[in-house]
Amino acid sequence: MVRGRDEAPRDLGGLLQWSIANAGSRGGNGEAAPPMAPSEEDRAWFQEAMNSQLNVAHRMREIKGWLEQEGAESAPTLEDKEQLLDELLDIVEDIDHARDLRPIGGLPTLLHLLEGEQPSLRAGAASVIGAAAQNNEPVQQWLLEGGALPPLVEQLSDDNAAARVAAFTAVSCLVRKYPPGREALVEGPGLSRVAA
Repeated sequence: MVRGRDEAPRDLGGLLQWSIANAGSRGGNGEAAPPMAPSEEDRAWFQEAMNSQLNVAHRMREIKGWLEQEGAESAPTLEDKEQLLDELLDIVEDIDHARDLRPIGGLPTLLHLLEGEQPSLRAGAASVIGAAAQNNEPVQQWLLEGGALPPLVEQLSDDNAAARVAAFTAVSCLVRKYPPGREALVEGPGLSRVAA
């Protein structure tokens, strides 16, 4: 929906649409309309939108830190970690935020969870990897080079059905439209595990 001149956009997509709609505004004589000074509300919205983008990366770091805590009295519970993985999953479904997993060092944390005792955390970690890798070649490359495929292939034989399904989905996302991923799957024990 394209917004009128007086309607403030509420997200980055809205800002883009508003900008496009208003960039070519012409006066009655065909000349460009004079630039409109942003209102205080527009400035506040823009600042909030920019800060929210920075806050996502910060939140990802916080989630990573909480997921890494074990054994301490202040460590999150299993349920807390499941909720954190769900939140991280929501975040990395955005292709740009999926790429942010690398600079925050998210792969070692996810690999640790994949190899852990809790099936729900194995499933959650696999789901995050799958969502991040889906149709995202730079992330597929980084995950493959970082060793994500072997533990995911191992998880295809997990006793827990949810963990198996999440691993299957993640393997699929890691190799889909990415020839090096397919080659790694075929060359290792992955293909026989997928077929089993």
